[in-house]
Amino acid sequence: MIMFRFSRFFSTYRQPRPHIDINSSLSILRDPNSYTTNTSSVIRALSDLGRSTQLYQNKNIEWSSKPEIVSASKSIPAIIDNLDLESSVALIKCCGQLGMDNNDLWNAIERKIILKHYKTIKSSEASEIVTALQKLRKGSARVWNCLESTIITKFCEKNEITAKEATDILVAYRKSEHGSEQLVQSLEQQLIRNASQINSYDIWKIMLVYGQLNLGSDEFYARLETQIKAICSTFNTLGAVITLDTYIRQAKGSQELYQSLENEISHRLKAELNLENISSLMYTYAMNFTKESQNIENRKNFIKDLETILCERYSSIAHEKARERDYNIGKCAWAISKLDMPTDLRLWNIIFKEMKEKGWESNEKFIFFMREIKPYLKRNSLI
Repeated sequence: MIMFRFSRFFSTYRQPRPHIDINSSLSILRDPNSYTTNTSSVIRALSDLGRSTQLYQNKNIEWSSKPEIVSASKSIPAIIDNLDLESSVALIKCCGQLGMDNNDLWNAIERKIILKHYKTIKSSEASEIVTALQKLRKGSARVWNCLESTIITKFCEKNEITAKEATDILVAYRKSEHGSEQLVQSLEQQLIRNASQINSYDIWKIMLVYGQLNLGSDEFYARLETQIKAICSTFNTLGAVITLDTYIRQAKGSQELYQSLENEISHRLKAELNLENISSLMYTYAMNFTKESQNIENRKNFIKDLETILCERYSSIAHEKARERDYNIGKCAWAISKLDMPTDLRLWNIIFKEMKEKGWESNEKFIFFMREIKPYLKRNSLI
């Protein structure tokens, strides 16, 4: 399975945003008078800081530990009653973006906002709320269930929800392990009905969750496949890799889909693929494709391209974290042995010598790889 880091991949789909004056926003939050005389300025300041989290230069800031954010988390419960619904939802969104997980704050949000307004919120507001709840692992079962009832009866049954909103809600419920089967089926049907509206980023988000949890009906995957083929050129490399990996492991895609995604990945292979991506794809191919599927000429060329990139980067890979590097190299070696394709034997000779020097044959983590690889190495006179 391809592992992932949401923040890194998320940034590849975001458009540049205008500069945000962070110091001005922090100054507002620092002023105790803001919480008594100008509560709207507090929400605006938090919103600006929340939006700033998508700016490259602010990605590594630990907002939740900043004194101004800690102070705001403690002061906001007292002003929630003064907020209208729009400002309340904006507050919830900011809390998710900034990692504001103060329990007193979230108890107030549940009681004074969500449970008070869940019947009257819009679909876009429901999407923002459940996304924040999921991100911070907040929300009682009652809150999640109340929101679910509104999503099903007010939005899904009346077809008053966009593909993006349905995607975000579906992903939030699946990742948080809340939500009934009825909710999931209702949201999937909305996405099937509105599949032509789904963009590559939304598909990527769905694939991340569905691939990890082995979810999704045949109908759901089939309708998404049609859309993927229609917008394949809009995927970035990592989104295409994750989508391809998920469809192969779930055995839900056609050869046409696989080849379309392979072609997109090939165009940008050298610039964007790392060892983790290469090893995961090769491992997925070896585990899930039949010999007949592996031997399609274009696919053999694609796998060969993956190995070529690995060969070119092997010296730089040596400087990566040793444990992660070794495990990924082991997966690549195992995949190559199972695919049993013409390969760069010089590279694998070097790798195998390194395996022996590091004692992989007696290491529990690598015993399986070594046992499976040995027959391939013997056939090719590497041992």
